[in-house]
Amino acid sequence: MNSLVKLTLVFGFFGLLVFAVVSSNVLQRYSYDIYTCKNATLPSIELRFNEIKTGQMVDFKQANGMKTLRITENLDGIVSLDADNLSLKLDRNTNRLYQEINDLLTIFRCESESFTM
Repeated sequence: MNSLVKLTLVFGFFGLLVFAVVSSNVLQRYSYDIYTCKNATLPSIELRFNEIKTGQMVDFKQANGMKTLRITENLDGIVSLDADNLSLKLDRNTNRLYQEINDLLTIFRCESESFTM
């Protein structure tokens, strides 16, 4: 095998190795999903998930402030969140958020965005 072929193989292998490490989650330090949900009559809601698992905490932001909610259930793409008198269900299949406050149900349409650093 001549030296040009060997050099090409070495650089090709090195290139594939660099590509594999950069494209994988090995270098990922932080990631979260943001759902921005809007309704015609109410202020928008932003939900920020670090990890969508039962028991994890979620940042909930609305015009009147920010709260931390706990994921109580994650079943078939429907994530249930609760805190105090606020109950939310995020349907990740249809991108709709169902908000229930004191037995009043409001439906929001959501847009999702993922952030990875």
